[in-house]
Amino acid sequence: MENEIRNIENFINKKTGKKTGFETPIDYFNNLDEAINVKLSENRFEKNNGFKVPDSYFTNLEDNILSKVLEKETKVISLKDRIIKILPLATAASIVLFIGLNSFVFNKAEENLFDKLEDIEVENWISNNINLINDNDFALTYNDIEFDALEIIPNSISNDDLENYLNNEENLSLILEND
Repeated sequence: MENEIRNIENFINKKTGKKTGFETPIDYFNNLDEAINVKLSENRFEKNNGFKVPDSYFTNLEDNILSKVLEKETKVISLKDRIIKILPLATAASIVLFIGLNSFVFNKAEENLFDKLEDIEVENWISNNINLINDNDFALTYNDIEFDALEIIPNSISNDDLENYLNNEENLSLILEND
């Protein structure tokens, strides 16, 4: 049976030149499902158009639009009226904000930053910035203090003790180094 089928195929191929007369387009089987679905969905739609334009619609269209636009009066809202309506709300909000900020933010105890400074930090700053400080700065800062009344150097040192101290060679060399 198989031999007969082969012989028949060979005979047909010789007569037709191996062409059966049927050809498929390129990518026919790849797009076949999509093409069938498109045809089925097209058949579901109605054949007639569901929309109709009334007679003389486009001839009267411009006149209809202009008549509707020109008939309406535009409502003008005054800026002054808006401000007068909003002003009490803004005032109340400002008062609440002021009270809130004063009670929460500014209600901190005042801290003196100079009390936190250590003496050594002040001395280091003065020693590093001695060329920025002059006698006038001290005079302006301490204008209400009488320095004559203060006992800066104790009076218990006699003049002889002071001379002996200054004449000592170790102290003299220290004094000359600092000049």
